[in-house]
Amino acid sequence: MIYLISFFMSVMDHLITVYFIGHGAQECNPIMKPVMDLPFWTSFFIKNGWTGGLLAILFFIERNVPRVYNIVHVGKFTILTLYSLLMVYHLYGFLCVRSVL
Repeated sequence: MIYLISFFMSVMDHLITVYFIGHGAQECNPIMKPVMDLPFWTSFFIKNGWTGGLLAILFFIERNVPRVYNIVHVGKFTILTLYSLLMVYHLYGFLCVRSVL
């Protein structure tokens, strides 16, 4: 379930970032900047493909390599925590955008 929630937050991150860019914001992440300059569906599949691929690898390792379970457990909760913090940041951004419009 943690993997699905993390992937859902990745999708939401992309959609919210596209919304902000459409309202004049810029992508601050230097790795994602060239990706976000691509057409919507291309950037959507690249960004969420990276995240989905990483989560799939963690899921596979968690299920098949028991001796690294603790490392994967920490990794998946770290990803979930970072995306949760990013959602709080986006919520703050929405409040700022709405107050300007």
